[in-house]
Amino acid sequence: MVTSCSKDEATPAVTPAATTNLSYKIDGVAISCKDGKATETSGLFSISAHDATQPTMTGIIISLQVAGLKVGTFKVAKNAFTDPGYSNAYYLDNFITDGEFKTNNDRLVTADEVVITKYDNVAKTISGTFKFTAIGKVASTQKVFTEGVFTDIKW
Repeated sequence: MVTSCSKDEATPAVTPAATTNLSYKIDGVAISCKDGKATETSGLFSISAHDATQPTMTGIIISLQVAGLKVGTFKVAKNAFTDPGYSNAYYLDNFITDGEFKTNNDRLVTADEVVITKYDNVAKTISGTFKFTAIGKVASTQKVFTEGVFTDIKW
């Protein structure tokens, strides 16, 4: 009878891929973000993230000026700082001239909104959806954001 021994090769550790926690379409092009985070300062709640493929070049910020934030729908206004109970958004694209875009809507007629579907003040997570149109800072260009989703963003 012949026997042999073999050396057990250590299985390399697998690093789990970072998961997408914020995604949206901008003018129909899908964007995924893996670094979504939230902050809360003096009644202003902000969610921010960067495009996973170009994290230093593009980013989005959604702000909510709501006392006692909770699950609900928040219409997009011109400025969440001056319109309490509403939201606004800012998008930066360093690839193009006039790459700054922000919401500038009449909250009485706009369909643009941020919907908070889950808000957990104990676990410090927030989830929801968004859709809006942002206008270029210098020119009258616009970007249309659809199918926006953020999931268990931590703050």
